[in-house]
Amino acid sequence: MTTPAGLPSLTLSQARALLAEAESQPVEQAYKAVAEADGDAVLRRERAIAARFLRLLPGPCMLHLNDENGESPSGSSGLPTAASRRLVITLLHGNEPSGLLALLRLLRMNLQIHGSVACIIANPAAALHEQPFHHRFLPGRRDLNRCFFSPNGVTKAGAVPVDDDFALAEAILASIREYAPDSLVDIHNTSGKGPAFAVSVCDDVCHKALTALWTCDMIVTDLRLGALMELSERSVPTVTIECGGVGDSNAVLIACEGLRRYCQIPGQRALEPDAGAEQAMQTRVFRNPMRLQLEASTAIAYCDAVDYHQNERIAVDLGEDIVLAEDADSLNFGAVGPDTVIARMRPEAVGKLSVKSHIGVASVTDYFGLRGYDLVTKHSTRFFMMTTRADIALSDCLCYFIANE
Repeated sequence: MTTPAGLPSLTLSQARALLAEAESQPVEQAYKAVAEADGDAVLRRERAIAARFLRLLPGPCMLHLNDENGESPSGSSGLPTAASRRLVITLLHGNEPSGLLALLRLLRMNLQIHGSVACIIANPAAALHEQPFHHRFLPGRRDLNRCFFSPNGVTKAGAVPVDDDFALAEAILASIREYAPDSLVDIHNTSGKGPAFAVSVCDDVCHKALTALWTCDMIVTDLRLGALMELSERSVPTVTIECGGVGDSNAVLIACEGLRRYCQIPGQRALEPDAGAEQAMQTRVFRNPMRLQLEASTAIAYCDAVDYHQNERIAVDLGEDIVLAEDADSLNFGAVGPDTVIARMRPEAVGKLSVKSHIGVASVTDYFGLRGYDLVTKHSTRFFMMTTRADIALSDCLCYFIANE
């Protein structure tokens, strides 16, 4: 069996040259138009430059953030010879740009990096499809962050990939194996508004210390979906960092400051348990949230909050199965009591809801009930990652939640 090839690599000087080229061009009107939906003027400009930067890349690739003449020189293989190797990955989802924007901010700095740091830009094609930073993955294709491992832990990608998405996942894995990092951080955005948090499959001191570079909140899950962070079980400590909402300029700041700290951790290894113990003690851990999922055929809509709250029959009136307020993401990370309304529904559509936990499919009626046209909680519940995008609610899930909070 042949060894899968990894991703092409760019040096720091090559990456900076591409960024300078992207910044030297006028901001195209098309990029102005698609970027105006979210964020302030500075963020819109950064997105436009980032989109042009992606177009200059050879495709998915690895950027080395150390100066070729710096403290972490490259050996004959092109890999850094320093003992400490840290790896960042961004754009596994094409609609989540904060990690990329943070990376470009760091490229503009004269940052003193301890050890060696590289960054994989995973899916430029999805990020650039139609309007930049809108598509989570290419239409008709797989979610790349579900292509790394099957639920039983067997690698889906292989010497003869099933399709292009698994092939890309295998190329990313090959690059990770070749680079052999001491730790890996996967930077994302949430599709709705909310605070930053980390997700991990482990809650030891090392993972908590990684988390603490970005946030004090950490979700630990035993649910296996084929996500990159599941590498923690096999080879390298890995956390996913959800920096906040896509259109939130503060999410870019959180991503950038955490990335700067990650690059500047002193010592031979990116994280040593003793050094991270104090930060780890401050980490708030939430365990095993469940997924509230919708059938792919579900008719879902989001509406003005005033209309939503004034009309309990709005799902029926609009001809939808389920209707949520456009600010439904205000529930994120908040704990609500029993009988809290989270959506309006046609009663006959309740069967299109399902709950998935780390031990399998659970009963929806154990956690949610229908009161007239209102979908309500049955217990004190804390919500995470409540989305305000219908396509993501259908292709992934409506939200995560923990009952009896």
